[in-house]
Amino acid sequence: MTSFVYKTAVGYNSAQQLLEDVRETIKDLRRVHPELEDCSLIDLSLDKTPAALQVTLSFQQT
Repeated sequence: MTSFVYKTAVGYNSAQQLLEDVRETIKDLRRVHPELEDCSLIDLSLDKTPAALQVTLSFQQT
């Protein structure tokens, strides 16, 4: 199985905004990277930095 990992940074104002930003990022990734069409999101990790939250999204082909 093939896996893909994408990292991005998002600002943090609220939990609701974080969730919306992550969902939008996933939609954007799927639109820009057609290879993700047959993949599922298998892991999401967050790492807090002083300026933003680092988001790591892991996808695996299903």
